[in-house]
Amino acid sequence: MENFHPQESLTERDAKDLQTLGFNFVRLGVMWEALETRPGVFNYTYLDELEKLIDLLAEHNIYTLIDSHQDLFAKMVCGHGFPNFYAKEIAEGAKCPNRFLI
Repeated sequence: MENFHPQESLTERDAKDLQTLGFNFVRLGVMWEALETRPGVFNYTYLDELEKLIDLLAEHNIYTLIDSHQDLFAKMVCGHGFPNFYAKEIAEGAKCPNRFLI
């Protein structure tokens, strides 16, 4: 873990190691909340960094599947995925029956 950096968690060395180990495919998690920071406002720096990662992997003959990822819906419920501003809209209009009542 001496080479781990929280902002650069996939490095040139990592790509070389993956290739050496015979990997030719990765699933790259992309978070909607990182991409769209406010309704209709997009983080193009985030997209540029994703493109750099994909290009780095391609240089090592590794294909990338872009995974529009989410875990537990949104930060407002201790997860990741939907931006909170959309999650709040959805939650306010939600009518969920209590499935645990018999």
